[in-house]
Amino acid sequence: MITKAIKAQYSCRRKSDFVTWFAIIFFFIVVLLELYLILWVPIQLRREGVLQKHVAKEQMGTKVDYYRSVMRRIPAKTSLNKGEIQLARNMLDLYANYIRQYQDKLELSEILEISELLDRYGMLTISWQKKNFAFKRNEISLTQAMNVLEKKNGL
Repeated sequence: MITKAIKAQYSCRRKSDFVTWFAIIFFFIVVLLELYLILWVPIQLRREGVLQKHVAKEQMGTKVDYYRSVMRRIPAKTSLNKGEIQLARNMLDLYANYIRQYQDKLELSEILEISELLDRYGMLTISWQKKNFAFKRNEISLTQAMNVLEKKNGL
């Protein structure tokens, strides 16, 4: 046990003054603000979807960069196929420049619309990797045409 003499010699004799009360009140204010940040703020963020626009904007930028890099690696045999890929690549470059310049001014609906448009380019790259191009070169065979005309006319 601690004797009264030791306790009297080593204890801090302090009166409750303005600084003590300020420290106690400040402690409770800090605790209440921490509870506010821990409980109420995440609930509000989830309820109002505040971060939805930011996430959509980041995904849009990632998509356009990904599709541009994929289009650089698609092999094309004919110049017509190369031209089709080059046309899409040029359009994606224009979209990328527009997105970089105006991404902070875009509304959520516009961001979602551009993302949907970029997904169409994603479908194009998939079909091009399977060698399904939109433009095909058709050869005109004069001998076949003459044979068909001769059969039609009975010659």
